[in-house]
Amino acid sequence: MMVLKFYLCISFEDLSIVVSKTPMYKQFCHIPLDQDAPTDTAMMKITKKYGLEIIQQLKLNDNFIRELRKQKIIKGRKLRVDTTVIESNIAYPTDAELLFKGVQKLETTMTTIKEKCGQNVRKYAKKNERNEAKTS
Repeated sequence: MMVLKFYLCISFEDLSIVVSKTPMYKQFCHIPLDQDAPTDTAMMKITKKYGLEIIQQLKLNDNFIRELRKQKIIKGRKLRVDTTVIESNIAYPTDAELLFKGVQKLETTMTTIKEKCGQNVRKYAKKNERNEAKTS
């Protein structure tokens, strides 16, 4: 659970709730699906008992990555991070824009699936067909 705590960057209280409600995290932590995760106070006591230094000395992240490499789940290439900060105006997406982009993505995916299944697919949108009909 400490790997998840460091990975998700959350508090003990949030960690307990997230692990209890997420079957994938329960399986990762070897907690039976019919049981709840340890409480936040229990995890704090364990951390206090063994000390945060001991947990950090275990290098959980390094051991975890080494094991993933060994099992060939990841390639373990180097990661570069650029921390340059540039001030700029950010245009945050609206709900309507996100919905529109989602609909577009679904439409292109469905078109691709229909083409692969051998169905006839319209090559132009209805809007373009109406404009062509008006100009003719």
